[in-house]
Amino acid sequence: SLSAIHVVTRNVHDQVLAERRLAESERRFRLAMLESAHGMAIVGLDHRYLEVNPALCRILGHDETWLLAHTLDDVLHPDDAAADRQARQSLLDGSHDHITAERRFLRGGGGVIWGQHAIGLLRDERGEPVSFVAQLQDVSRIRRAMQTLEYQASHDSLTGLLNRSELTDRLAERLAAADGSGGPPAVLFCDVDRLKTVNDELGHAAGDALLRATAQRLTSSVRATDLVARMGGDEFVVLLDDVRDEQEAVTVAESIRRAVAGPVPFDGGALETTMSIGVLLAGEGTDVDAVLRDADAA
Repeated sequence: SLSAIHVVTRNVHDQVLAERRLAESERRFRLAMLESAHGMAIVGLDHRYLEVNPALCRILGHDETWLLAHTLDDVLHPDDAAADRQARQSLLDGSHDHITAERRFLRGGGGVIWGQHAIGLLRDERGEPVSFVAQLQDVSRIRRAMQTLEYQASHDSLTGLLNRSELTDRLAERLAAADGSGGPPAVLFCDVDRLKTVNDELGHAAGDALLRATAQRLTSSVRATDLVARMGGDEFVVLLDDVRDEQEAVTVAESIRRAVAGPVPFDGGALETTMSIGVLLAGEGTDVDAVLRDADAA
């Protein structure tokens, strides 16, 4: 009898290679997640954590078990939640391929960190979104350093008040905004009397104590909306908003003068001084340097 064998073959070489490449790609991705110094996670479309790496656990102060049982919303600061939802929606609707932004996160055990949060969207072979991939870098220290530099650039190191540069900027803004709808800004130019004598007779530590106390008393004598600055040396400036007339500004100046005149405890004794104050109402569009010069002269 005759017999026949029917053989059907199919070339799966390309498919096998594609599967191997996919497997290798996934292996490298898992390895990168494991060893990365930055926090990494796969987050579901419902914001639930699906995969997290050790760095993310360390940054957020939670172990893997806790994170996988919670959502991104459980660690994101409430004040940043709306912006984060908007960012994720822009990925889903195709407005952006990836988004990086600074967000605040709640650490386990308390505390808040600032993180640079980068997110992208993972899609399946049909192009449908399946999950988010996220990377988190703790930038709290960098942000604090930047805030410190910004503060130092605009504040006096001894008293913590605004410095000359910041005051002139703020005064220029208020003069430019003056439109006659309210009272004009008033500038009080304040000189601490006898500071040189205090420094010469008791030392600069005594002079510094006197300046710090003066700064506190100036601040407590005006409204929260008013500005107090140290111009340098024994000179301070108070910028009063929306005063009705010169007499109102003079009344505030007298209140400041009485507050500053009280004794300042120092080294078991007390420092005493007085303050000279020049009062000037600044008109709309007036030059900043001219305002400060005329207030000093007053």
